[in-house]
Amino acid sequence: MDRSTRPKKIAVLIVAAGTGTRFGSPLPKQYIDLDSKPLLRHSIDVFLRMGITNVVAVIHPDHADFYAQAIKGLDILDPVMGGSTRAESTLAGLNALKNLAPDYVLVHDAARPFVDSRLIEQVLDGLTKAAGCIPAIAVTDTIKLVANNHIQQTLPRENLWRAQTPQGFHYPVLLDCFTRTTDNAFTDEASLLEKFNIPVIMVPGSEENIKITFSRDLKGS
Repeated sequence: MDRSTRPKKIAVLIVAAGTGTRFGSPLPKQYIDLDSKPLLRHSIDVFLRMGITNVVAVIHPDHADFYAQAIKGLDILDPVMGGSTRAESTLAGLNALKNLAPDYVLVHDAARPFVDSRLIEQVLDGLTKAAGCIPAIAVTDTIKLVANNHIQQTLPRENLWRAQTPQGFHYPVLLDCFTRTTDNAFTDEASLLEKFNIPVIMVPGSEENIKITFSRDLKGS
């Protein structure tokens, strides 16, 4: 995307309020070091290198000290305290951006440290065509629908995609969707636009843009 055609205000929400219990470490996974730098900082640094400086991290109230150490020396917006669900945390971040009133907002998982500028540019370009844009990877495995350990159905994988982040949105549209629902069960923000039949387009994701869930995900990185 030609930077000269970008909206003046792009903001980024880094969702980092999870406790990461599945990772199996006393230190929340977003603060674990990768190449001598916390996972959270890897993502923040990518956006800053692109000139996107309106970055807000949504963190767990108990992680303030971890966060302060992780972002030492960076000039970004003050962190926001998250809630008990992803929906609550994202909404807290969106509300914190009201005075800034960005045109676009990118919502990114703190546990995806391998995001790159090319992918981010593709999402931003997608937002010139729709109110929402997400990166995704085609499913290649055979997918089974299972209940009580019994296979119910084999799903047609040609229509199945694995959603990634950052997911991009027109900020006023995403904020409005949050104000119109009490549903806190969704696991990504695109689901909320889908709920209100607002078109969301997809751009190719990256196999490298994995989400760190277990300690083994960092082996070989």
